[in-house]
Amino acid sequence: MGNGIAQVCGMADYETLVYDIQQESLDKAKLTIEKNLRKGVSLGKLQEVDVDRVMQNIQFSSDITAVKADLIIEAIVERLDVKVQVLKQLEEINGADTIY
Repeated sequence: MGNGIAQVCGMADYETLVYDIQQESLDKAKLTIEKNLRKGVSLGKLQEVDVDRVMQNIQFSSDITAVKADLIIEAIVERLDVKVQVLKQLEEINGADTIY
């Protein structure tokens, strides 16, 4: 689900950051997003989409301190303890105006 959210945000020209603790997951996410964009363009489902521009809008990081944003969309594993832990870390990094 997170890949799709990042793709849509990137397509809307928002600076987007995908965070994961595993570099392998980030590499897979990047390949999946680019593959989906190119497939959508080739099938005519995505018109006037510059895949390279969209991919430039999306950054990938395993460094949680890089996650500084106005809006944070959480799409991690469905475990409450993990969600609480990550959101607490993000709250420490981000300002009071950040929307979670």
